[in-house]
Parts: sequence; C-alpha cells; structure tokens
Amino acid sequence: MYSHGLQTLPSGSKNFDAVTAQVSALADLGLPDQVLGLQNLRFNDHANVEVPDVGEFALTDWSRRQLATILGVRWDKWFQTAKTEEIADEVNRRLRRSDFEMKIRLARHSGSPDEHGDDGVLRAFLGPTYTPIDDAQVFDSLRANMGSELASAKFVRTAVTDRSSHFAGVAGDPVDLGAPGKPDWVYPGFMIRNSEVGFTALTIDVFIFRLVCTNGLMIQTEGKRLLYRQHRPIEAGKLADLLGEAFSKLAASSSMAVKQLGRARTEPLEEPEKVIEVLVRSARLPAGLVRSVTDAYHEEPNSTRFGVVQALTRAARALPPDSRFELEQLAGRFLAAA
Repeated sequence: MYSHGLQTLPSGSKNFDAVTAQVSALADLGLPDQVLGLQNLRFNDHANVEVPDVGEFALTDWSRRQLATILGVRWDKWFQTAKTEEIADEVNRRLRRSDFEMKIRLARHSGSPDEHGDDGVLRAFLGPTYTPIDDAQVFDSLRANMGSELASAKFVRTAVTDRSSHFAGVAGDPVDLGAPGKPDWVYPGFMIRNSEVGFTALTIDVFIFRLVCTNGLMIQTEGKRLLYRQHRPIEAGKLADLLGEAFSKLAASSSMAVKQLGRARTEPLEEPEKVIEVLVRSARLPAGLVRSVTDAYHEEPNSTRFGVVQALTRAARALPPDSRFELEQLAGRFLAAA
C-alpha cells in the first residue's frame, strides 16, 4: 500500500518505473510494420490473416472492424451464421479486388508460442504514411526528461485494450473536500490516453482521483487539454518539449480543477436525475447508461453539481476502459461548465 499520511491509495497502485517497464514489455512484443497491398493478404479458414513472408495472424476486434470498413463488409451482420470457409471466400474475393496499400501492425503473443495456433495478432490496418506515437516513445521520453519529477507519481489505473491505452497517475498532495470529521480526500493527477493503432490521438488531461470510492474524472481547465497530439512523425526532442510543456501546466491546472470540484458541492441542482438523462443523451452515449448513472446517483444522493459528477464517475467504474474514459470526460465537462 502507498500511504500519504493517513490517506492510503489502492494496493494495486504502481510507481513510474513499474509502469514504464510494463509499457516496454508490451513494446518488445511488436513486430516490424509491413507496408503492402491488401491483395497480397489472404484470409484463411482459421479466421486468421496470412501476411506474406511473415506468418499467420489473428485479428483483434479493432483490426477486424477496420478491415470490415475497408472492404465494405458488415461483418457481424453478414457473417453471423456463415461458415468460416464462406467468410474466407468472400473476404478474399474483396481483398483480391482491392487496390489499397496499407501499413499492417503486427505483434507476437505474450507467453509461450505453443499456446496459440498462429504467429501473433494483426493489430491494425493503417494508411501507409501513418506514423503512430507509441506508448514506449512517450514513456521513454518522460523517463529521459522528467524522470525525477515523476519519480513520486503513483499510477492508480493502467489499462491497455486492442485499440487504446490509459495511464492515470496522481502526482500531488491530496486535498480534503469533506466536512469536519468526515474527510473526503481527492488526489490531483493526470491521465495519459493513447492509441498505437489509429483509434485516437495522444492526449494528456488533468485527472482527479477521489479516494473514498476510487473513481476519477478528466477536466479540461479553461477548455483546454494539457496535450493533444495527432499521430504523425515527430522528433524525440519535439516530443520531449510537448510533454514537458504539458506537465509544467499540471500543478496550476490541477489546483483549479480541485477548487471547481469543491465549489460544485455547494451548487444546488433541481431534478438531478433529469440532468443526468439530458447529459448522457446529449453526449450520444448508450441510452442504457442513463439507468446506470441514475442508480449510481442513488448510492450517494446529493442534489448538487458534485452529486451528478459523482454519479457519472461512479457508474463509469463498471465500464470498459474506452467507455469509462468517455463518461469520466463527460463528468469533467459538466463540472467545468459551472
């Protein structure tokens, strides 16, 4: 357990070096990108893609979705009851007719190669000039240029999916937003979200972590992220400058965000459940989240702006990482709107 005075972070929290090692281990599984015409690929009866002179690779949910879009296939609907051989025939027919040149991202499986019937996973189909800023680049740059500043950071959340990665760290002293005798500690910090496979840009946001229920939210103070960088070629020095600039704003932005959260406790709201419904629907999130967030609100009813923020972030804990990010981001926007 990592303890800051009497405030204890979750036992699964990791330090900067541990997260950097985790990122490096995943990067080591990567294989060289292949730039080739799609007509050179073959989809086989094992539902894998054969890449010439490299091997046979399983699709992830994300790369299958990309391939379906490229080929104009409604995969889940068209192939729901089709046999694997029928799927292979249709996909290969479309591949042969394709004149697209793509960058194919590949990786080995973790663990023993004997556990799998293929050579790894096909992570993404990208444009031939698309240049991802990989997680390893980000963390190597942070270690080289800001290692001493981040040495005391604790990561309360690390999640890597087939389409994105999320690293939420706390990097400041906790603040008690509770009433006398009822402490409610929140930690200021940062959220790094990235994608090595074309799903989203590299972003860094202010992140506030509430200890009592281990939930958090992203806040764009003054309507701006700490960093937003689309994936394109970048020199190591330039990346270091961008990261340094982002973290130089962190302390001031975090302080502003914590104050906003404190003020939200005193801002009453009429019909908070109606507010929740409008928020979720206006953000075009799945309609079922209205019920989830409303149920979360009743776990800690509080008819203030803070109460709605808390309901959103509490409900977000049960969601997959990318959906969780969207709901926590919505909570941050609602808080900043005050």
